[in-house]
Amino acid sequence: MTTNSYYLTIFVTITTSIAFFIDYISTEFYIIFLMLVYFDGVSGLFQPLMSSIKSELIEEEKRTTIMTFFRLPINFFAIITLILTKIISTKQVHN
Repeated sequence: MTTNSYYLTIFVTITTSIAFFIDYISTEFYIIFLMLVYFDGVSGLFQPLMSSIKSELIEEEKRTTIMTFFRLPINFFAIITLILTKIISTKQVHN
């Protein structure tokens, strides 16, 4: 992995965290708006960056299989959440 990829990953992570925090504590509309636009822009950069890093680190023949193992827990929690939303009433969610 190149040094530029590491630096870009660190930059994206840190600035997104700061933008999200400023958005949370600020009360002025324009600051909130600018931080949300910035957060969305950096979030849009994150997926292509991670894809390029994965392509450098994982062989193409094995990439799909390896990444599927990482997606399984996320899909499991999504299914559990969808099942539990039928059980929980909206009154409990709003409290």
